[in-house]
Amino acid sequence: MKSHRKHKSRRKPRNILLAALALLPCGVAATGKPVRAQEIRPEKAAILPFETVGLGNQSGCSKRALMSVTDEAEWRRVWGVHTQGLLDAPALPKVDFSRQSVIALLAGTQPTAKTIQVAQIVRDAREAVVFFLLADDEITWGQQAVSGPSQPFHFAVVNKLETPVRFVDALLGDDCRKCAGG
Repeated sequence: MKSHRKHKSRRKPRNILLAALALLPCGVAATGKPVRAQEIRPEKAAILPFETVGLGNQSGCSKRALMSVTDEAEWRRVWGVHTQGLLDAPALPKVDFSRQSVIALLAGTQPTAKTIQVAQIVRDAREAVVFFLLADDEITWGQQAVSGPSQPFHFAVVNKLETPVRFVDALLGDDCRKCAGG
């Protein structure tokens, strides 16, 4: 006879559900370590829609930077670093910072072909968590395949973020407070 107590201990914590939700839109199976999002309370969380304004494998930024951009001057600076040294650099995308923020994912120079992309943005009253994927180029989202070193990037526009932003690698479950740059 199974005890009720033992049955309860087998229940999956709610943060596992969030990890699965974070990976579903990208069609990636939830394998490996669970995403650590213990601070997010699912009953109070909202999934935020976002729009991609830049995505690719070649950036002028050789160092890793994960950030939320909330004003025009910072956006111009980040875009300038991203496009430095690029031939036919794209124009700065227009963003209305009175009502929007930009999530900037710059993976820096990778020794092999990689892609980076926002998987999902989840917000509760205390913070916004950006779940992102950094993967081998075999997993692509419409980007051109490259071989050799790459500098993957993704810029996404989201409704204005008023809370602190935390970045979590959705495949590894790593909380990137230490790896976020500015």
